[in-house]
Amino acid sequence: MEPALGEVDLALGDLFRVKGDHENAMRYYEKLLLVPEFRVRGLIGRAQVLVDQGHEDEAIEQFRLAEAQAPPDAQLYAELGYQQYRMGKYQDAIKSYRRVVDLRPDRAAYWSIYGALLLHIGKNDAAMAALKRSIDIEPNANSLANMGEVEYQAGNYSAAAELYRQAMGLNPGKFAYVGYLADALSADASSRNLAGEAYALAAERAKKFITLKKNDAMAYACLGWYLANLGEKEEAIVMLESSERIKNEVGEVAFVNARTLALLGDKEQARERIDVARRYGVSASRISSDATLVRVGLASQEVAFGN
Repeated sequence: MEPALGEVDLALGDLFRVKGDHENAMRYYEKLLLVPEFRVRGLIGRAQVLVDQGHEDEAIEQFRLAEAQAPPDAQLYAELGYQQYRMGKYQDAIKSYRRVVDLRPDRAAYWSIYGALLLHIGKNDAAMAALKRSIDIEPNANSLANMGEVEYQAGNYSAAAELYRQAMGLNPGKFAYVGYLADALSADASSRNLAGEAYALAAERAKKFITLKKNDAMAYACLGWYLANLGEKEEAIVMLESSERIKNEVGEVAFVNARTLALLGDKEQARERIDVARRYGVSASRISSDATLVRVGLASQEVAFGN
C-alpha cells in the first residue's frame, strides 16, 4: 500500500530471496541502495543472494562495503558470519561471531550460534561454555540441540536424546531436531527400535520445509539421510544429488551425504564425501564420533576432543 517505504522493499527482497527468486530479490535490494538509512541492509541482502548464487567473492565485497558505511554493528557481523559458515569458511565465521558477542554479550541467540560454530571445528569445551552462557541468558532450542551434539560425540546417547527432546519442546516444528533425536535413538541399542518413527517424522517435516525453501542444500541432504534410514534408497539418492547441485554449505552437506552413502553400502563414495567434509573444515571429532561411519569402518572413535 505504501511502496515508497524502505521497510516494504526490504521485506519483499527477503521474501523473494527465501523463495529462491534471485532476480526479484535483487531488484528490491538495489532499490534500498538509494535510501541512505536502508543502504546497509540492501548491501547485506545483495550479499545473501550472491552467496545463494555461488558468487562468494562478490558477496564478501558487498559485506565489506556495508561494513565501511556503518558503525560496528552486531547484526552486520552476524549476517557476515552466517554466510561465511555457509561458504565453509568456519574460522572466518568464528572471528565474525567473536565480534558479535563482544558487541552484544546480552543476546542468547548470538552466544548460541558462536557455540555452534566452535562445535563445528571440534572446540567442544569452548562450545559448551558458550552454549551454557546462551542458556543462562535465555533457554533456547539451538543451544540445547548443540549441547546434545556434544553429548552425542562423547557417546552419551541417552543424555543427547534428552537434550534433543528439550529442543523439540521449545521449537516443535524444526525437522532437524527430530532428526538429531532419531540419530541418538539409533546409536543406542536400548532405544534403536524407536528411531524409525522419529526418522519418519523428520522426513515428513523436511519435505514440507523443502516445498517452502527449495534452495536449502542441507535440507535435501538431511532428507536423504532420513529416507536412507527408512529404507527408501532411490529417493535418498535423489535427495543427495539435489543437495550437491546447490553449492552451499559444502562441508556440512558432504558430511551428511557421507553418512547416507555409508548406510546404503557405498563406502567408496562415502570416503570421497568424508574427504570433502574434512577439506571444508568439518572437525575430526564429528566424523570420528558418527555411529554409522564407525560401524562401517570409515571412522574411528579414538579422537581427542578439542578445547
